[in-house]
Amino acid sequence: MTDQIQIKDLLLRTNIGINDEERRNRQDVWINIVLYADTRAAGVSDNVDQAVNYRTVTKRIIKLVEESRFHLSCATSTSTACVSITCCHFWDECTWRTFRKAK
Repeated sequence: MTDQIQIKDLLLRTNIGINDEERRNRQDVWINIVLYADTRAAGVSDNVDQAVNYRTVTKRIIKLVEESRFHLSCATSTSTACVSITCCHFWDECTWRTFRKAK
């Protein structure tokens, strides 16, 4: 059994793009993440060490995206997913995110 943990509409600014014009100024990106994790152990034990810390996940994503200089949105997505999963510490039970450039 898995629970769904959502981080929605995280609006961040980053350098992203291939050509110089795109990379000249930071651009807005929306990050939406869905983690699927079995949180029953944390629910039963009431042990914070067995829980997903949403704040930690969010702060690490913010740091990654705002400090990055990726060329491709798919690279940003993949890196964001990796950060989300490693923060989650449920390696084989977590899946991940969506990403899109803001208009």
